[in-house]
Amino acid sequence: MGSGQDERRPRATAGDEIDDRHVSRARRRAPRPSSPEIDVPQGEPPEHARPVDGRVGALAAEQFGVVSRRQLTDLGLGRSAIAGRVARGTLLRTARGVYAVGRPADHPNAPFAAALLTLPGAGWIAGRSAGALWQVLPLDAAAPVEVLVLGPPPRTRAGVRVRRTTRLDPVDRARRSTLPVTSLSRTLVDLAEQLAASELERAVAEAVALHGLRITAVRSAMGRRPGTRGRAVLRDVLDAADGPRRSRSEAEARFLALVRDADLPAPATDVLIGRFRVDAVWHAARVVVEVDGFAFHRSRRKFDRDRERDAVLQSAGYLVVRTTWRQIVDEPTATAARLAAVLARRSPEAR
Repeated sequence: MGSGQDERRPRATAGDEIDDRHVSRARRRAPRPSSPEIDVPQGEPPEHARPVDGRVGALAAEQFGVVSRRQLTDLGLGRSAIAGRVARGTLLRTARGVYAVGRPADHPNAPFAAALLTLPGAGWIAGRSAGALWQVLPLDAAAPVEVLVLGPPPRTRAGVRVRRTTRLDPVDRARRSTLPVTSLSRTLVDLAEQLAASELERAVAEAVALHGLRITAVRSAMGRRPGTRGRAVLRDVLDAADGPRRSRSEAEARFLALVRDADLPAPATDVLIGRFRVDAVWHAARVVVEVDGFAFHRSRRKFDRDRERDAVLQSAGYLVVRTTWRQIVDEPTATAARLAAVLARRSPEAR
């Protein structure tokens, strides 16, 4: 007999049916959202294998909880899709064109990331904000985030203070926790325009202790930004940091002279409290004064030990007040007034 068999392909069941359009769509890789401001490392699994909301969440996790509208568009979300997620509360507007994903972005670096994402181009965290990011200044969460841009500044945005420059040398650019920021040396040069001498001295001391900053690097950064305000103050601070070491006994003698001249009660000096020896203490007021200086804080180990001592003394009920050589010598009246106010508040009669 001839070929009587039916050689037609068996009909596929519903479970076997394949839509070629879905195959080709799955093979197309979704574009990576652009973010020139923040480093975004590649991750697994491949983006095309994840739903869009998963990719949005992964991107936000890499950027301290925030994403920009531009990045959402790159991920495939149109205007109506973004608006719907805002209405449902899965996107929370934190700044113009910037959203927190799923919940408020509470990471300390989130405002920095959000400020950078509001910019149309590249920018760097600068000024006091850079000082906080480098941990040489306290973080002021209520203050606008300062950013530096090249060329004309973009339009004003709430919560962001934009400064412009015509040049930012590559050596004055850095990254910290993936965020672009002015280098530590350049940050200190910029802060010389904003801080009082005692605050600037403290910032330089923290930079030396925390990051091993070389004073010569700050001097070089000053040379790349001639004519800026605050240069004379910063030069004096750097001269003190790089100059002859002052002995602790000399610093303590100058401090005790300040106390006498201000007619304040005499403290006990060089006293052991628990396992720590302190420079001066008023036991009745439970106030400890430590005299700081560059000669005493040139290593990270010393810096950490001082912070541990402060924490132990505070837990024992003492208020630790730190003062510097510059404050004692250059600002004796103001330093004495601050100390007098502290002693008055802490005296047994005031309790």
